[in-house]
Amino acid sequence: MVEKSVNHPRPVLDFFAGTAGGVAGVVVGHPFDTVKVRFQNPAFSGQYTSTFAALRLIAKKEKFRGLYRGVVSPIIGVAPVNGLIFASFKYTMSLIAPPLTEGQTRTPNLTSYLVAGCVSGIVASTINAPTELVKIKQQSFTTSHPPSTVSIARDIFKRSGIKGLYRGFQSCWLRDLGYGPYFWTYEVILRAVSPTKLHTDHDLMTQTEEELEEDTRGWWAVPLAGGLAGVVSWTTTFPLDVVKTRLQAASSSKRLPNGELNPYRTTLSTIKHSYAREGWKVFYRGLGPTLIRAVPTNIVTFSIFEACFKMF
Repeated sequence: MVEKSVNHPRPVLDFFAGTAGGVAGVVVGHPFDTVKVRFQNPAFSGQYTSTFAALRLIAKKEKFRGLYRGVVSPIIGVAPVNGLIFASFKYTMSLIAPPLTEGQTRTPNLTSYLVAGCVSGIVASTINAPTELVKIKQQSFTTSHPPSTVSIARDIFKRSGIKGLYRGFQSCWLRDLGYGPYFWTYEVILRAVSPTKLHTDHDLMTQTEEELEEDTRGWWAVPLAGGLAGVVSWTTTFPLDVVKTRLQAASSSKRLPNGELNPYRTTLSTIKHSYAREGWKVFYRGLGPTLIRAVPTNIVTFSIFEACFKMF
């Protein structure tokens, strides 16, 4: 096959495909996200013995709605952010290496996937931080009728302004550097399992179109690569997600009612306080439901993403 001119960003399609994959991923994975937040939130410490025990208990006490509490915020914010992640990843890849012309092929250095993924994560954190703050606040309620997404966001903004909505931003962008290992792993797995030399252009989006046309991959390649990419990404930066959740779930006041400094006032103070009280294992609390969620969520995300390219 004659190679196409590659590495020219198609931002609308990239964004649409990424968003569609993000919506599907949120719907599939949100119950496990609720469990993860409950495990990480000190207010629920000791209430749940395992991931599936937590799912059963939440469903029993709070019904189906309890498992999907706070889902509106990630659908509004995180799903479009997924589109932003994929689009910014491709754009960054286009800056790292000049476009190829027809007839040229080149296997990009895997480091470029790592760098572009980290950049896309930092971009995404500008939206992830406020939307996840609202989601975590809502997931922390156990009543049958918690405040709505809009009312929580409005209350935070009224009390603390934009700064309040970006509480936990530092730990959020540090965690979202995990998109570097995310895209890197996806590429490594596809190269390892593909019967032909795939992804020989500048980025996975452009090559996706050519692979779909040639139909050279097994049906299981993308699900396998997507699922493992999610597991690796979360494992590398999970401790920072714990820190972010604790910081965002806690009061934003600098001091507690008794006059003492709020131990969850900054990223560093949250790390120090959590380690001093609960040891290093606290930074992996909730990892189980997160990894269980990561597999189907990212299988769906990448599968929908590539299906969109096939349709358009």
